[in-house]
Amino acid sequence: MEIEYLFEKLNLEKNSDDLYDFWGNSFQMNISGFQIETFEQRIDLLNKATEIEHQRLINDEDSWAITGFKKLNENWKEFDFEYGKEMLFNAIRYDLAYSNSERMSLENARKFHHLIMSDYEKKNTFIYCNYDKSPWDKSSGGYGGWNLTDDWTFDIGIILINSHKLTFNYFLSED
Repeated sequence: MEIEYLFEKLNLEKNSDDLYDFWGNSFQMNISGFQIETFEQRIDLLNKATEIEHQRLINDEDSWAITGFKKLNENWKEFDFEYGKEMLFNAIRYDLAYSNSERMSLENARKFHHLIMSDYEKKNTFIYCNYDKSPWDKSSGGYGGWNLTDDWTFDIGIILINSHKLTFNYFLSED
């Protein structure tokens, strides 16, 4: 599977605070030829993507990872397109531990969000997350999720899947 990391494509200025406030990663995989009709097939793809990033992190001597990522299997939660799209934007823009604290400027967050979402449409996209609901959804009365990694206190993974692409986004934070 061919993998393309997206953050580098933003071409943010080297001295931009946004570069240092972004903890996590975003990558796309070409999944043409894979079946995604059933929940089980999509979970298999999520597990494959998780394993690929796990191996990359564990094998990178400059990585923060000690334990890497865990496969969540059926613990991934599916969200409708609009809710998942908004949750992704908030994950890009705001800190996970301090949900009102900006990590990225509005302008750069919009650029990054557009880059990620450009190949996805409401009618043919599945969105999964390791949280039960958005941490930025104040009406939900709290949130909970399964940890992708034990290396960070807060982590959220938001994954988009359509018939030809899987985009794996994860964001990390500490309090």
